[in-house]
Amino acid sequence: MEKKENNSQNRLSEIWEKVLDECTIIKKSEPILSYFLDKTIISHSSLKDCLCYMIANSLSSKYLEHNKLLEITNIAFIEDNEILVQSTEDILANYDRDPACTRLIHPILYYKGFKALQCYRIANYYKKIGQFDLSFL
Repeated sequence: MEKKENNSQNRLSEIWEKVLDECTIIKKSEPILSYFLDKTIISHSSLKDCLCYMIANSLSSKYLEHNKLLEITNIAFIEDNEILVQSTEDILANYDRDPACTRLIHPILYYKGFKALQCYRIANYYKKIGQFDLSFL
């Protein structure tokens, strides 16, 4: 079991490094996107933190603060590591199967379906632990 967990961690780290490398390439070719990439990707220390930020950002409104949503998403990712593993598999599936997806970063930044699926997984986590009302956010 520990070996499988180490392989998962290595795979996550490898994918995160590739995403960061893609950011560097994009910033060189499209400098106007530098701030956007810095804020959404580069300023985060891990893929988990990046995904939590992106999901919270997508769901936030004047009635639900970004920081509270960030906390909610972060708890789900920490308590259920499968969410991160499945998110990574989703990124790779998009990259492998969608001819328009030429970078690993594309689903994270631009694919609404990808974000919706991650929101579903977080909602499902809260439903499983009995926080039904929270799961509908």
